[in-house]
Amino acid sequence: MTKIVDEPRGWRLERDDRLIRASTYDGVGAFGDSRPAASARHSNPSWCLVLASDGEIVVDGERLAGALIPPLVPHEGGGTGGFVSLYIAPWLVGGPSRITPLTTAQVRRYLDALSDDWDLTAVRHEVRAEFGAAPPLDPRVAHVVRHLGEIDDIAGVASDVGLSAPRLRALAGQNLGVPLVGLRQWSRLRTAVAVLGLTSITDAAAVAGFSDQAHLTRSMQRMLGRSPGSLLSPRRSARAAGHLP
Repeated sequence: MTKIVDEPRGWRLERDDRLIRASTYDGVGAFGDSRPAASARHSNPSWCLVLASDGEIVVDGERLAGALIPPLVPHEGGGTGGFVSLYIAPWLVGGPSRITPLTTAQVRRYLDALSDDWDLTAVRHEVRAEFGAAPPLDPRVAHVVRHLGEIDDIAGVASDVGLSAPRLRALAGQNLGVPLVGLRQWSRLRTAVAVLGLTSITDAAAVAGFSDQAHLTRSMQRMLGRSPGSLLSPRRSARAAGHLP
């Protein structure tokens, strides 16, 4: 039996003994699965906090309790049990430039902050307290990131803040450490995932501003290492994907 629950900022799918959940709020996105899953090699322009809620996670072949993965660092992974992946905007957190393993105590602290209510703001505060906040943004870049999901034309938003498009791209790259065009695509992808359990893949693509389902699928595979259908599939496992022995 499958039950999909519409939550304030995402959805929860209950299927037999499996729980899959997605949410996004205030610069933080989250995806959790009570069963093993796997991703192919990918990278995205956010901090990724991966937490094993049961068993271990596997990042590039190393078994861990959890890990903090910097923006744009390619990686692949899986898990031996349930997990939660949190994606935190690059302008919210400062941190190491390499993948950082987390201890069991750290993972438990983050999961406790997340709680059953999926308090994304609380987790963001915990990460910033431990790894530090990113430097303040240039006000013009701050204006752009506040409206990432609404941007269709970078030249237009550049004009709004008194810059040329090339100058805005350069300034955003200096401030954020990631390309502006990648952040815009990532914002749309987070929106798609946040509605994916509530509608068809085609409609999720349209709601998020992708040209079609194929566009959404390519973006998700590049940035998450998974297809839209695999996020909802009860049969996708880390073992089947070849990331665990």
